[in-house]
Amino acid sequence: MIYQLVLLGLGVWVMHFEYRTIELVAFDDHDRQLGSAEFFRSWLPTLIVRDRDGSPVLGMQYGLGAPKVAVASVGPVTLEMLWNIPGFGRVLVAADNQGRGYEPPRHGRLRIELLPEFARSRVARVRLWVAQHNGGLMASAGARRNIDTATELLNSVQVSPDSGERSRLALEALRLAMWAGESEVLAEARDTIRRSRRGSLRLIVRDNRGNPLPHLKVHFNQTQFDFLFGAYSDGYDAQTIEQ
Repeated sequence: MIYQLVLLGLGVWVMHFEYRTIELVAFDDHDRQLGSAEFFRSWLPTLIVRDRDGSPVLGMQYGLGAPKVAVASVGPVTLEMLWNIPGFGRVLVAADNQGRGYEPPRHGRLRIELLPEFARSRVARVRLWVAQHNGGLMASAGARRNIDTATELLNSVQVSPDSGERSRLALEALRLAMWAGESEVLAEARDTIRRSRRGSLRLIVRDNRGNPLPHLKVHFNQTQFDFLFGAYSDGYDAQTIEQ
């Protein structure tokens, strides 16, 4: 009852803003379609709506019946929320219409099926990441198999007449796409370590006359790293990274 009262109150609160509505069709991992209260519990405490620039904007579930999210009237928006993914637990996933965002009509509402949108968005993000980081070629054979299978499942989603089945297929596609993304990032990191973060070191130890000392046992400790462990460098200049 408490969630229903909260959602009714939020329905009054959003009336103070100019907003548009996205209606969501969502199923849990037991194939049950979620009403507004069940859906509200599923994503708490994180629901983020972003504009085309990635900035957070108004986004709040409201009302009873089918789950509805009030979003700012700012053009295309994307949705991010916590969702339970088999093998991962509750993680933050995004629905972004494969990078295009969603733009609900001024009057009425835009209705989307949440899990298929999560899955399509994740597959598109993995493919974009590969294109930007590895010339369009996947570094991991496992990731390639997973993303291909996820794509086949999404093709089945397109032709399935049953929304529950579409949700089940999409959840598995999302799971595989997430594993593909994880595998690809790790494979690319290992390759980067091999190519860019290793080097050869040659030591020549000489006596006080400058003669090399062969077969000498040497003990040394590295006191400083050139690599900035823990630094996320994408989009930052050298001076910012150094700071």
